[in-house]
This record gives sequence, structure tokens and C-alpha cells, in this order.
Amino acid sequence: MNYSKAPYYKEIYDLLKRIINYDNRVLSEFIINSLREILQYLQIKTPILKESQLNKNHNLKGQDEVIELCHIMGANCYINAIGGQELYNKTNFNAHGIELNFIKTEFVPYKQFKNEFISSLSILDIIMFNSVEEVNYMLDQYQLI
Repeated sequence: MNYSKAPYYKEIYDLLKRIINYDNRVLSEFIINSLREILQYLQIKTPILKESQLNKNHNLKGQDEVIELCHIMGANCYINAIGGQELYNKTNFNAHGIELNFIKTEFVPYKQFKNEFISSLSILDIIMFNSVEEVNYMLDQYQLI
């Protein structure tokens, strides 16, 4: 899709240039920088931490690792993508004093040129066609299960 006629093209083009021109070519650093740039654009203050910076037991895997990370971060609630329902058990998390929820996104239709709305496209599509305020409204449309 050609976004040059999208309402927020100029702002997002500048954002994408900053992301693409990031001078560190280590993939994980590039991805973290991309996330930080988009969060800053959306005025979201959530910090991004690297797991490798945490003092944790590297032998743990799966939900045991997530539970330990929650304890390290002082979290009493963990929210995972909806697909994690097959991976994580609420009873196990509760036994460690952690509430486990799964987030189910409610897709909010928005104008995409003159075409019928296509849901579940990338954040790029959303920010090309919506203001920061509209995107933040969309991000608040979810259910915890």
C-alpha cells in the first residue's frame, strides 16, 4: 500500500527515517530503538527493559521464567497476549501471588483511503491514518480475560 496520501504521512515518514537510520545494526538494539521511537511518538511513557539486564535464573523456562521476572520487577499482575492461554496457567501464577490475565484486543475501524476497513494491519497503518489521540484511544479498547 502506498501511504504517501495518508493524513499523517509527513510525521510518520520522519519517524520512520529516524528508525531506519538508527546507527546500531544489532537487531535487538534496532528493535528496541524502534519501539522507543514509536512509544515516544505516541506519548507513552512505558519503559523498555532488556531481560539480559536483569539478575535472574537463566535455567528457568516458560511460565516459571515469567513468574520469576514478575517477582524481580515487583509485579503482582501479568498480562499476556491472548494466544498465551495455551502456554500459561492462572493457578500456577496465583500460587506465586501473581494475577494472570490475557489481553483481547478490540479492533476499532478507521478510515483507510476509500477502501473497506481491513483490521489487524501493522502499527504503521494505524499511525499513518490516525492522530496520536485516536491511536491511544484504540490502544485502550481491549478486554482482560
